[in-house]
Amino acid sequence: MNRLETVSTNTHRAPRLVVAISSHALFDLDQANQVFEEEGEEAYSRHQIDNEGEPLSHGVAFPLAKKLLALKGKGTDRVEVILISRNSADTGLRIFNSIRHHNLDITRAAFTRGESPYRYISAFGTRDLGYDGAPFAWSPERPALLRAELDAYYARLYGLTRDELRYILDPADIYGDDYPSETFRVLESNETRLFGEYRTRRLVLEASDRLFEKH
Repeated sequence: MNRLETVSTNTHRAPRLVVAISSHALFDLDQANQVFEEEGEEAYSRHQIDNEGEPLSHGVAFPLAKKLLALKGKGTDRVEVILISRNSADTGLRIFNSIRHHNLDITRAAFTRGESPYRYISAFGTRDLGYDGAPFAWSPERPALLRAELDAYYARLYGLTRDELRYILDPADIYGDDYPSETFRVLESNETRLFGEYRTRRLVLEASDRLFEKH
């Protein structure tokens, strides 16, 4: 039997534009997903419940959600963002707490307990725009690659050289390990613990080389 859990506090008429965003796109769930892959579903549930008061950081679609919701904040009810998630309502509490923490006006969601949520999006008045194929498979590496490509583009738009980008990501990469300044110390420390390397530095530089090597 299919299981669908919905959360809704929205009573006004359905807006003309309804955008469904997955929890993995809205928030950075890489660490929680790693717990799931390495330790299983029970450990993942404990991790999410134990950390339900710890807000999640931005995911790759967070800026899009903010801009869409800003339109709603200008006095129109013709835009709504809904959340779809494979979490259960219990493990999804951390996600809704994060929504409140970041002041996102998202009031409707579907939690499907591990099942594909895409079959339910039509119930919210959404549809795939011009795409009729199967849902894209989730890849925990994909958001990191997309963020790296965006960072590389921003660096390019600001006219940064590759060495200047290296310096911003990690001054020690330019001036040596004894250099006293660190730009993203917490990020580097967390990624080294989780992935055995400063992953963001590598991905951003690889994206820069890949995207602009011919320019």
